[in-house]
Amino acid sequence: MNLLEYEQHGRQLYEELAGVVGDLLKHTLDADGGYRLQQIQHRAKSVSSLQKRLEEAQSSESDEIELIRKDLAGSRLVFYTNKDVGRFTQSVILSDLFEIDYDRSRIHHPAPEEANAAHLFRSFNYVVRLRKDHPDLLKHSHLFGLWCEVQIQTTLNHVWAEMAHGTIYKRPESGDFGKQEMLEIEQRLSDVMRKHLIPAGYIFQKIINDFDRLIEGKTLFDEGAIDAVVNAADNNERYDAVDRLKDHVLPHFDDVATEYPVVREKLKEAWLRAEDAPVTPRQTPLGDYLGEMPDRVTGAIKEIFQQYRYLDVHATYELICELFVQTKGQASRDQLLKLSESLSAHTLQIWQHYGPAVQVELVARLKSEPDRQAIAPVAIKILGEVLNPGITGTTFTSSAVNLHRGSISYSDDLADARRDAIRMLSEIAEQSTNEDDKRLALSTLFKASAK
Repeated sequence: MNLLEYEQHGRQLYEELAGVVGDLLKHTLDADGGYRLQQIQHRAKSVSSLQKRLEEAQSSESDEIELIRKDLAGSRLVFYTNKDVGRFTQSVILSDLFEIDYDRSRIHHPAPEEANAAHLFRSFNYVVRLRKDHPDLLKHSHLFGLWCEVQIQTTLNHVWAEMAHGTIYKRPESGDFGKQEMLEIEQRLSDVMRKHLIPAGYIFQKIINDFDRLIEGKTLFDEGAIDAVVNAADNNERYDAVDRLKDHVLPHFDDVATEYPVVREKLKEAWLRAEDAPVTPRQTPLGDYLGEMPDRVTGAIKEIFQQYRYLDVHATYELICELFVQTKGQASRDQLLKLSESLSAHTLQIWQHYGPAVQVELVARLKSEPDRQAIAPVAIKILGEVLNPGITGTTFTSSAVNLHRGSISYSDDLADARRDAIRMLSEIAEQSTNEDDKRLALSTLFKASAK
């Protein structure tokens, strides 16, 4: 097809093709329902624009203009967010409906150092034609073989592209007149993309992600996400339920201190059920694989206990002791010892507000413990941390994570608690009938005296 044939009848065909492509895509996306689609545009290239581009390519006399220009027909899908664009480009929607010429398809994504405003255009551009083997497309057989460019971009990139098309792409041929001002216009357009639209696209996407997360958490809460960790059919379901509770429900409680006691009791029950549950293979279309072990589930629960351990130090101590006595698996017991360590450790953030209050309370609880030997490993871990002279902490900035270490300042309350800690460790070493507990208590005393 040459330029004259395109003007006489070809443009009409390409206009029809662009409309068919746009309608097919809209119908498919509407049926899916999962995309935030703002609009679909379609058009055939105007004769004047085509003539200009052919002249630039020195191909005005060509009889194969459809091979020179891939955008004689065009359809543009404009999505609200980057996530929608990513999801669409990773789907099979285009390949199900069309044949794709991957050699002529392009992803327009400027390099970080790109200075030319005309090259800042961001878009996924696919060159497609109707599939001849698609039963719903046989009525459009007169359009088979014609190519259409499908552009995929966000609303922000679409706005920028329209502005760029109306300015730098259609600049007048004016010689040196206004040349400097035109360069300044290009620079301002470039600044709009780099300084405003790219950050705005990221922020909009984060807002959408946070909102979706909130809605997912609300849905899970309404569906009984807390009870699901207890009532799960097996440890595979229980592990997934704990993970959802941690990531999508608990972070959205407006008053977590009020809600958490109920959650804590449910998690204690889930811990014990996980301990007794057999390992159930996970089933997939490609075959079964090993299901979640009990300690994987208890490990996930321990992460929640650790995150909220300071909401009620006494309650956290009680659950550690209760679960330690009832837990049979050594891996799960070790997790409780880790929790004991993190609860009793001297941390900068707690000391800045409460001093040694946590350590003093834990020592007081152990002093009144009726059967300290039953929880000897827990007691030794807590008392060892109380005797530790060091303090650690972590602070965060926008660009760094800072680790802090130091020595604890003197406190009468802590001094009393440490004297009690030494006495209790000595009692465990003298009275315990378990040789491992004896050695651990003595080792802890020796470490404390060496520091």
